[in-house]
Amino acid sequence: MNGSFQLRMACFFRFIFVVCLSIAPAHAADFNRDGRINLYDLALLQKYWSQSELSVDLIQDRSVDGLDALMFCESARLATPAANSLTVGRAAGVYAVIEMDGEEFTTPELEIKIEDGASGGWSGMRSARRSFAAIPSPQHAAPRDRQGLLTDFKQNARQLESLAPNLAALRSYLQINQDEIQFGKQNDRMGTFNGWTFWLGWAGSFSENYTPEMESFAWVIHLAPEACYVSLQHVEAVYSNVDLFAGIGAFVGVAYSPDGDEVTRQYLGDLMPVSLSFDFKVMSAGVTFFRIGSNIETALQYDFGKSVNFAWLPIPTFLTVSIATKSEITNGFYPIIKWNITDEEIGEGNPIPAVIDELESLIDESGGDFLGNGSAQFARLMLPVIKTIQGPKAANWKGKPAASSFSYYFNEFIDSRIQGGNAGGTTIDDMRQKAKKWLGDGDDAPPPTELTTAIIRALPNLIDSYQTMNTIQAGTDMGFELGYKHGYDASGRDNVIYSDEIVSVTALLGVETALTVTAQEISDLLPGSNAAQFEGSTVIFDPFNPGANPVNRTIKNGKAEVRFTPAEKRAWLIGVQVPASNLTGNKTIELARRAVTVVSQEPVEAIISGVESVPPGEAASITASMVDGNGAVAGMPNRVRFYDGLDRLLGVAFPSLNGVASFVFAPEPSTPAIRRCVVTRVGYTEEDARDGYAVLGSGFSWDADVVVNGVSLSTRDDVLWGVITSKQILFQAPDGELYTKPFDIRVINPGGAENEPFTFTP
Repeated sequence: MNGSFQLRMACFFRFIFVVCLSIAPAHAADFNRDGRINLYDLALLQKYWSQSELSVDLIQDRSVDGLDALMFCESARLATPAANSLTVGRAAGVYAVIEMDGEEFTTPELEIKIEDGASGGWSGMRSARRSFAAIPSPQHAAPRDRQGLLTDFKQNARQLESLAPNLAALRSYLQINQDEIQFGKQNDRMGTFNGWTFWLGWAGSFSENYTPEMESFAWVIHLAPEACYVSLQHVEAVYSNVDLFAGIGAFVGVAYSPDGDEVTRQYLGDLMPVSLSFDFKVMSAGVTFFRIGSNIETALQYDFGKSVNFAWLPIPTFLTVSIATKSEITNGFYPIIKWNITDEEIGEGNPIPAVIDELESLIDESGGDFLGNGSAQFARLMLPVIKTIQGPKAANWKGKPAASSFSYYFNEFIDSRIQGGNAGGTTIDDMRQKAKKWLGDGDDAPPPTELTTAIIRALPNLIDSYQTMNTIQAGTDMGFELGYKHGYDASGRDNVIYSDEIVSVTALLGVETALTVTAQEISDLLPGSNAAQFEGSTVIFDPFNPGANPVNRTIKNGKAEVRFTPAEKRAWLIGVQVPASNLTGNKTIELARRAVTVVSQEPVEAIISGVESVPPGEAASITASMVDGNGAVAGMPNRVRFYDGLDRLLGVAFPSLNGVASFVFAPEPSTPAIRRCVVTRVGYTEEDARDGYAVLGSGFSWDADVVVNGVSLSTRDDVLWGVITSKQILFQAPDGELYTKPFDIRVINPGGAENEPFTFTP
């Protein structure tokens, strides 16, 4: 495929429902369907209690008893809407209750579109769209608008367009030797785990001119039974946009080697990437297939990143496709850590738990020299990433696996080709076959909807991916620091002095932080020197962003420091260097690396986010978490309960390592129901408030139309009105005068669902 093409297609998220007890429409607790809720039903609840823990303990007293039955009775007694035969519409009023540190925090509401040809996409935290409220009743106030959870990277990325020349100048300090595995020497082969080879790392990609051509340089960590390796890779590709861009991103990949117990540099270098990436505003996410000739290999890579673009044609593109024209491993494989994961440890099973054990052992063995401390730091950074890849086991929903994480699909792919597996029968294999068919359809054929839909269903959770991406980058950087040191030791050179230490620095999101180097720190590495000698010396700090320039500081009054204000929650590895001079004995001094971890401030708000739309009958993924004042995920909830717009428990989820709880369910169109209407004051402020009405009920979509006496309020320029929540609508009295006679109210959601006839009598 060559040339450029603009692609924008209808895609959607589909994850499968994690089963938990769900309180369905009225009389959902009537398990034996005898038309009553009684002690027989309660006995069945006791059975469910033993199977699903707290999901039916409605009053949260850790027992299922008569009080829970009463709550079910009350739920059944409340007026509920008539059965909705429509398949499209809005799932209104979805929310979560987050339990943390003995308190409960309720999120704003989320609404999911259910429509044919749903475009997918990821919606940030959603709340009421209009800022007016009932005055002065505080319970009628609309939640304040706020931006989505994550920063729009396209507006805030720091001059990433300068990435290209720095990447092109990349060089390796490691010697090349094809003998046995030795530190500082290159290998052409490495072992596999029952045929599987794993990698993770980060890449910088860029296009230098307004042509559909791009380059990418990648720093890669390889996991093998005998060691961890690093390699440098270069890809040239054609892609589907016409713009200047530069971006960084992380990836996690896996391939099944045709050589069985080994994988060769030649084979991995021959893999030609075919990437499909989806822009979800907060970040991009996608997958990479790999082909050799016309064959799609047994391999897949998950990608997630961020970029800045300078478009020639200002056409937004949800989907970007790149197809490699050249792919090579420019350097590698170089071992950085030796370990020995034996066949006895993994048997015929999945090797990821054994890798986790080895990383934990490296942390336990930290100490000593630079390589020992660096290996432990590498393990600290990579361990949460590998645990994310391991992921939770899936439950079952309607006889199918229920996955709330990309890790399910990743592990399903691995398990399919170990003993007793179903080779070729996985979600990823299905995507591979669709990709193969697409590539065989011709150079100008855009990816079919069935392929893009399958990919989006199996993408990583975006909020978790945001944190994982930055952690992979820092861990990969530490791996390459180990590689450089091994290469230096193997070369026999003696022109660099290395500190054995790695200094941990904790920075607070949004708060200025200083990295400080003292003259005494330098002097301690040079016997016979004193701190005063280094007054006025230059200290070089690695750049804080890929593509940026190093930061030089001069030692004044015994110290040099660089200040920065973290704008995102992430991890950095910052190198600190003193150039060679007469004072240093003409040797470069590599001071203690600074391992910077940016942490959030105290959690202040509960938020919910999720997919924007799904087709009828498909599942949707939603997340909930606590955030600080900067919108970054903060704290670790104990658990999260998800509810629908009728306050029915959808299920319970537990947070990931990043503090985000994910839940998958099949949303259904909400039917508006009006319980009552009351007179109130409506306005933006007390001064401009007018007499009006509050319509109270459930199932109101943000996009609902409100019809009073047959006239849509959307046609009235003189009436201020709005859907405040799924349970409240406010509108001012037309012409400022309250109705004196009974009037009819209809609430019509998109898709046609509307309330039963309701008349308000003054």
